Amino acid sequence: MVPFNERVLSASCKSQNLIYLLTCNKAGEPATVGETATKLNMRMNTHRTSTTGCEHVYTHKKECVGFDFLIQVLEKLAGTGYDVDGLLNSNITKFRQTREDFWIKRLRTLFPYGLNEKALDKISDSTIIRTAVGSLNPPLDKNIPRPVRTRKKDKNYLIDSIASLFRLVGEWFEKDPATLYNNIRKTLNTLSRKLLRLIASEIQEPNSFAFQ
Repeated sequence: MVPFNERVLSASCKSQNLIYLLTCNKAGEPATVGETATKLNMRMNTHRTSTTGCEHVYTHKKECVGFDFLIQVLEKLAGTGYDVDGLLNSNITKFRQTREDFWIKRLRTLFPYGLNEKALDKISDSTIIRTAVGSLNPPLDKNIPRPVRTRKKDKNYLIDSIASLFRLVGEWFEKDPATLYNNIRKTLNTLSRKLLRLIASEIQEPNSFAFQ
């Protein structure tokens, strides 16, 4: 579920001047972001019946059996988007398209990640796929704390040298070869970085202790 933006006011199927997200109910994805000054229900009727427009949306509709979409209002702008004389307000339209572009990139709905084919700084021809289209998207949040990995020595393993490690590996091989690699993996994770570097250096030498 996409979190609603602070600019979302009370919206209904009759709302105008907004940015919306359509997600395929059948596939769960992909999604497309759109903007409209007309009433939302009228815009959705256009999406359901149209055979032209965004080629990626149209292609998905044809190929996805049982196609239907979930509608989410991402941002409801003030007013209707029209002037008092009933004509579209060009300044409001430009701002609304700017906000649409913001959401397209924030939610990563540009093809091939989603179904949008247009962006303010992207070639709009749907037959051309920009290989670096992901570079148009803002960077992901990196504030999530990374797990801290520690190498605590297991008291059951008194491994303080390369020789003691290979001696232990030999014992595992004789007792239970089937669990050998799993035991090695778990043990390596308990060793100090200094000892790991020595082991790596040792096994890279053709005439080392490890190959005798």
